[in-house]
Amino acid sequence: MPLPLKNIFSLTSKLAKSRHGSLRFLGFKAPFISTKESPVVGLFGNFLLQTPKGFELLTQAVNARSGELVREIVDGIEERAVDPKKCTTVQLIDDLSNEICTAADLADCVRCMHTDPKFTEAAEKSMRFFTCLVETLNTTPELYFALKRSLETESARLDPVSLRTAKMLLEDFELSGVLLSDSERQRFVQLSNEIFDAGTKFVAGYDKPVELTQDDKKDFLKDLEILDGPLLEHGDTKLRKFTFNKFYRHNEEQELLLKRLISSRHQIAQMTGFPTFAHRAQINSILGNYESAHKFLTSVIEGFSSQIEDEVEQIRELANSNSKNVTDFNTVGLADVEFAVKNWNIHKMQTIEEIPPLYEYFHFGKMLEGFEDIVNLLYGITFVKSIPKRGECWEGNVLKLEVYRKDEFNDKIFLGLIYIDIDQRDSKLQGDCHFTVRCSKKLQNGEFQTPIVVVSLGFNYAYSLDLYSDGTICEIEMHPHQVENFFHEMGHAMHSILGRTVFQHVAGTRCSTDFAEVPSHLMECFFNDPKIFQKICRSAQTGRMLDEDLVLALIKRRKLFPAVKYTQQAIYSLFDLELHGEHAEAISQNKLTTTDLFINLHKQALPQFHIEPDYAFHHRFSHLVSYGAKYYSYLLARASAAMIYNKLFANNLIYEKANGEAWAEVQSQLGEYWSVVLLAKVLGTSTVPSVEQLTQSLIMEAKSPKF
Repeated sequence: MPLPLKNIFSLTSKLAKSRHGSLRFLGFKAPFISTKESPVVGLFGNFLLQTPKGFELLTQAVNARSGELVREIVDGIEERAVDPKKCTTVQLIDDLSNEICTAADLADCVRCMHTDPKFTEAAEKSMRFFTCLVETLNTTPELYFALKRSLETESARLDPVSLRTAKMLLEDFELSGVLLSDSERQRFVQLSNEIFDAGTKFVAGYDKPVELTQDDKKDFLKDLEILDGPLLEHGDTKLRKFTFNKFYRHNEEQELLLKRLISSRHQIAQMTGFPTFAHRAQINSILGNYESAHKFLTSVIEGFSSQIEDEVEQIRELANSNSKNVTDFNTVGLADVEFAVKNWNIHKMQTIEEIPPLYEYFHFGKMLEGFEDIVNLLYGITFVKSIPKRGECWEGNVLKLEVYRKDEFNDKIFLGLIYIDIDQRDSKLQGDCHFTVRCSKKLQNGEFQTPIVVVSLGFNYAYSLDLYSDGTICEIEMHPHQVENFFHEMGHAMHSILGRTVFQHVAGTRCSTDFAEVPSHLMECFFNDPKIFQKICRSAQTGRMLDEDLVLALIKRRKLFPAVKYTQQAIYSLFDLELHGEHAEAISQNKLTTTDLFINLHKQALPQFHIEPDYAFHHRFSHLVSYGAKYYSYLLARASAAMIYNKLFANNLIYEKANGEAWAEVQSQLGEYWSVVLLAKVLGTSTVPSVEQLTQSLIMEAKSPKF
């Protein structure tokens, strides 16, 4: 029996009370505006959110409006069939999705970023409710059948984008178990809750420090009580390898959580007609199916295999020649890789004459200015920098960028907002990341809903910043790898900002995972182009550029031992795929441990490295939860971005405007069209690249840079 509509929202209230944890939904050139004396406003301009209690009001408002939209969708199907002035059913369902997601995405960001625990707790509570609301609506047959029927009754009013979006929404309903029996839907929801709970707890434990025993401290670490991570750059081989093995040792608690996650996902996949969750996850992907994804990863491993021996020998020599307590000069371990990179860098810097103080060349202000230069040349975009008004954001060092673009009449068009949180603090989600607080969407009045994005970075600085002065912002020092990460996250932000889709369901990064990563990797390509790198990274004091040999050394340091590192990424991806695929049944039935699977794959792909029998890096790999059989998207996006860069930009120092506009158009449409169509379009081909071409793109991308 379908769930009566009048009971939908009372049910979500009951579900919300039973849920635990949280879930993720997937010197400046710019003028400076001081808003120090502005009145208090709500978070991101929402007047309800001036205090933590506002989240309760927001939840009530969204719940009420969602109920109205559900009734309009279900009760108005006949009227919409005969009245062309009415919104289509797919528009109304997208309005419903936008109503919930705009609030849920905001709550997700606040719970992960806010400095006030009262706000994070209130946002967490709202987030639980919105998650339950979405799950309930996704399993409501009345909504599904209203949309399905509209494909016939409203067919004359559906353009290709509307039709594709409607079919995608129907597919989402089906994947959520809407066509199952009442008991099966109940079981589906229970499994969804199990996935939620196991995944949340696994992520909470992935970076948990390791407690050291008295024997550990006696032998190695006398002054430490816990180990936060392996000491990969330490010169003592025994200590380096001990901390590596200790930190990545098999953890039975994480193993049990991972098995719960895999088992529940496997059952959900089979309930909805798929052999495994990995097969289910490939829907609408560029490669299209499980077999092609598997082939791509084995192709990457085989493609780099001829370079592995030489790189391993370099690692062995660099690690052993600069270490103490080396007991076996013939064995190389994974703990030696970063230490070898460190020593390569030391030796390389010694061969370069007159190295200036590098900290002068990597300042946040200059890097943001350089990024703006690129997007201005590509898309005609400019930034206006300001400080959030009181209450508009949380306390701390947050920059606000208003993003503008000139139209054909040379008028400035407001595109959206980017907030950049530069603080490193325990109270926010660790690691550089971004949050899409609000997506683009064409509203019923014909205007576009403007996107809001938050970029989270973590900088260390030993002084208090005055965000009302350009000076101190420009003084924040960055490491080259931090700049690369900054370009990556800002690439995601620009993807959302450039979105001009009719439906928010397919806006910005709401496209297939593999293509969603392409814009961010493309911005890394720009940063790692030696000519652009040299132009951006100038001395804050003198304006002097770095010499060419130093630029090449700095870029190569991050690309050192590419065969080993790309093969490692392929191993992680293959493990993620097979864990959710062909081995899911055995793992669910306790016939195989995830650690055994991981070690077997590692030994097959990188037999040159010694690993301990209880090595379990994957227990600290949170992407198993967020990507779920699609972690290979990282490699695929990197290969695709390299092909796009070489096709459109590599040989054009001024970034021909037509090429920038072509790529901007593709980004604005991501999600509205199939990823395979857009990738082929931007590359100027009739079909997407083959597995062999994608592999070759990665191999070429890994080569040493040249001017």
